[in-house]
Amino acid sequence: MNGNKPIARLIQASYGSALKTWLHQLKKTHKKEERVELARAFIEGKIHNQRVVIAEYYKYYRASGKSYHYISSTMDYMSKALEELQRASSVDDIMNLEAQVAREYWKIVSSFIPSEIGFKQRIPRSRQHPGAELDCFNIALNIGYGILKSIIWRAIFLAGLNPYVGFLHKSRSGRMSLVFDLMEEFRPIAVDKPLIAAFRKNYKQFEKLKENDRESVRNVWKIIVNRLYEGKPPLNNITVEQARLLAKHVRGTDVYKPYRAKW
Repeated sequence: MNGNKPIARLIQASYGSALKTWLHQLKKTHKKEERVELARAFIEGKIHNQRVVIAEYYKYYRASGKSYHYISSTMDYMSKALEELQRASSVDDIMNLEAQVAREYWKIVSSFIPSEIGFKQRIPRSRQHPGAELDCFNIALNIGYGILKSIIWRAIFLAGLNPYVGFLHKSRSGRMSLVFDLMEEFRPIAVDKPLIAAFRKNYKQFEKLKENDRESVRNVWKIIVNRLYEGKPPLNNITVEQARLLAKHVRGTDVYKPYRAKW
């Protein structure tokens, strides 16, 4: 390891545990029911944790006398989506449901962010049009997810899993599909939640993100890294625990359950 970045893994000449895990992992990706089971778990964790993020502002708005009914209706929608998720019979159905929930989630999040930012919807790097300018909240999210990606990569590496063989995201040459799979349930809590709070508190410290200002980028890094390494236990440790539980599931010695944050 170079810090949190995996460099290489030494594979024993004998048939060791890492190779056994990889073999089980490959076998499970070729079974539809196995892929659906794990894909459902990743998205269940994500939607639950998105709902937790929204619920925090629901309680705040309600206590302060602000309008909160539109937040509660979205929370109800997400609860129904979690029920519908249990009936999904394919990975495509799961991903379509996740996309529908995401649209409603980001619509609500946009109401929490100061309007001066100009954030209206989530635009990931993969959907950014060449030459189009992103608002600074989207830029901050991209930076935060990049940090989270390295943390999840490390966790998967330590668990002895193959990062390129996924269940939710399709495997492609050079794409760490399993890293993106496990990232899903941590995105709302590790990145969205702290950035929403930071932008509400002082969005001006991020205004120069559009200019790739070092200080602004550093501010995002500090917020996300603090979120990952603070707490009891730290989220960083939880990612490793989840990756190891996933490895046990792959080997058939345990059942994977997603990380579900508490209110």
